[in-house]
Order: sequence, then structure tokens, then C-alpha cells
Amino acid sequence: MLDRTSIAAVARELGLSWDTLNAIAVDATPGLLAADSARLESVR
Repeated sequence: MLDRTSIAAVARELGLSWDTLNAIAVDATPGLLAADSARLESVR
């Protein structure tokens, strides 16, 4: 389960640096949000 896992823990598991994995996550975020626009409707 990765939903509640820190970037540092996932990076360690994959053998990547925190910076590399964070860059991947930041690049992927717009696509994930666009795929499910209703996901943030209740966020204020």
C-alpha cells in the first residue's frame, strides 16, 4: 500500500533519491487530477 507511505520510504524501497521520486510525483500529479476531476470537489 502506497497511499500512506512517505516519499522517502518509497524512494528507499526503489533505490532512488528523494529528489528523483518527488520530481516523478510532481510531474504525475496534473494527469492524476485531470483523470478524476471530482476527486477534489469537497476540498476547501
